[in-house]
Amino acid sequence: MEVREIVDRHGGFVTGGNMQGAMADFTPEALQAFGALGVRPPRGANAYEVVSERDEGDQRVYDVKYSNASQESTTIRSWWAQTGDEWKIVKAEGAS
Repeated sequence: MEVREIVDRHGGFVTGGNMQGAMADFTPEALQAFGALGVRPPRGANAYEVVSERDEGDQRVYDVKYSNASQESTTIRSWWAQTGDEWKIVKAEGAS
């Protein structure tokens, strides 16, 4: 799969409530660091939108906006890198 397809799959996992699938897209180190930040999509997130993407060295950086029916939203910036045969999130944080 291309990285953009995986980012879209990840957004679908988050908005579909498949947290196990979403967490599997992170490297263990990135998941631990992201969890410590306390940044989360809004409760009941049911939509996502990729609002920007760019290359940064050998990584792809995506800003993804998650929103719910109450129009609450959170944008998360994630850095994706190829690890072996897979694209994984190697860093994530809240984006302003």
